[in-house]
Amino acid sequence: MDNLGERQPISPTLRAAATGLAEKPCRRTTWEDVMRVAGHNVLAIIAAAIVMYFTEFVIYGMLVPAQTYQALAHIVEADRASATGKMAFGVIGPLIWAVGLSLAIGWRNARSLQAGAMTGLITALFFMVA
Repeated sequence: MDNLGERQPISPTLRAAATGLAEKPCRRTTWEDVMRVAGHNVLAIIAAAIVMYFTEFVIYGMLVPAQTYQALAHIVEADRASATGKMAFGVIGPLIWAVGLSLAIGWRNARSLQAGAMTGLITALFFMVA
């Protein structure tokens, strides 16, 4: 039976692993690390959602007349009262799209601006076809 009070010799593999860990300097936490959740940049997702929401506002609130939009969306007078309560939830769609775009950029491993823009263009083309 082994004497538990005696010190056992450390294996060379364990010693190398322990000294290797001790020699590595600690990495400092940056804002980029703080703003990431599950590998996704939260600040970029929020910024993209705001840009999408603003773009929708410009298209549907300023460029397309209200009567034309209501005719295309098949909104009648009875639906108008209930539609105003739904406006607050309009930010959910762009937020989900921004998270989806972040997932697509991660899947393609797009790390540069050009690669991210190409992923966005491909995603936009797929949205137009669907």
